[in-house]
Amino acid sequence: MNKKTRAFDVYLWAVTFLGIALLFFNIPSFSSWTEFLETLFLGLLIFFGEGLAIPFPKGKGTASVAAPLIFTVIVLYGPAVGIWVAALATLRKRDLVGEVPIKLVLFNRGMLSICAYVFSKVYSLLGGQFGSLEFPVGLLSFILAASAYTLLNAAMAGEFLALQTDVSFSFVWKQNIVWMLPSMFALFPLGALMVVVTEQAGPLVLLLFYLPLVVTRMSLQKYVDLRQTYGEMAQALGTAVDARDPYTHGHSIRVSEYSGLLGQEIGLDAEHVDLLKYVALLHDVGKVGVPDAVLKKADNFTAEEYEEMKKH
Repeated sequence: MNKKTRAFDVYLWAVTFLGIALLFFNIPSFSSWTEFLETLFLGLLIFFGEGLAIPFPKGKGTASVAAPLIFTVIVLYGPAVGIWVAALATLRKRDLVGEVPIKLVLFNRGMLSICAYVFSKVYSLLGGQFGSLEFPVGLLSFILAASAYTLLNAAMAGEFLALQTDVSFSFVWKQNIVWMLPSMFALFPLGALMVVVTEQAGPLVLLLFYLPLVVTRMSLQKYVDLRQTYGEMAQALGTAVDARDPYTHGHSIRVSEYSGLLGQEIGLDAEHVDLLKYVALLHDVGKVGVPDAVLKKADNFTAEEYEEMKKH
């Protein structure tokens, strides 16, 4: 086991065990069957909301838009219930059928338990009351607690991906996380409204809030798909160019990979590293306009042929 693998395992299990400890010391209790059933219903909403999770552009991992529902549970039913709901209701189908390694499933439970605990502590320390959301103190406490939850969750997931893929944390942050934070922060007022509406009308009305969550998910997914399409298009063009000239087969892809590594080494941000790789993939695209008689000529070029070749 090398040093980097050991660091990854230490981080993974440290987060897992801390999360399990928080669950162990925060066993929930319910004042009535009605409260239990309401919590169960909200947990189901979170479970189905996890089906809207968005995959990161680079590396394994996803981002969820179900956080406002978790915040609602914590504020209305208390930290203990919220921590358990955050850990269990966020399980996804692929977690349950064995598609995800058990240690990663446990890590995610631990991470979400920690984030939910931090939300509850920040909310309480800033004057927020559990069971209701009072204005204006409760709203400010809610927004700041939600910010702490979101940033901590993003940082912990980012560190996990950085250790897993052996790249810098800053690269993972810029590539996978920073672009979606504005959309996540934009959901905080929706989360506060969920608390107020649930308190006044009951949890069933939260079904109406699924539409804005779906819209947010769709906008984020469009961004991810667009980034992926750009990369695939550039790679397809580079491959097509290389296919015309067997002598340089795979050349464009190699130049792209080396360019990306050099860009990281000199400190370019993730966006410019991607741009550099796209440009490198297409650096020979002009060969498409060079006649085969010139491009594939085995002998030395004539002066005219050399001028034609230089046009690429």
